[in-house]
Amino acid sequence: MFWRWKQARGVIESTRSDIAKRQGELAQANNALQLLLGSYGKLPQAQTVNSDSLQSVKLPAGLSSQILLQRPDIMEAEHALMAANANIGAATRGIFPIYKPDQRNINRQQRSVVII
Repeated sequence: MFWRWKQARGVIESTRSDIAKRQGELAQANNALQLLLGSYGKLPQAQTVNSDSLQSVKLPAGLSSQILLQRPDIMEAEHALMAANANIGAATRGIFPIYKPDQRNINRQQRSVVII
């Protein structure tokens, strides 16, 4: 039983540190957006979560994790996380230029190579 309590405490501490990390990432993204829009200081501030205000939930000792994964709020959070991850991937791809060589460019590059 003690190891379950210790494991749960570890999850709580990990979540608290993850919240702090995400708040920092949110602040960086907000600053970048403000810089891109040229409206520094005009965007509404995001709501912050105080980790001390998080309520601990009492769970039965023998509860399966599969039951928790079926909760609607957890499924919603999981889908939101997947959508945010997809948005990050799309934004990352949008940073880099797209170069698609066609046959003319390939032939031109091959002809321009000088063999010494």
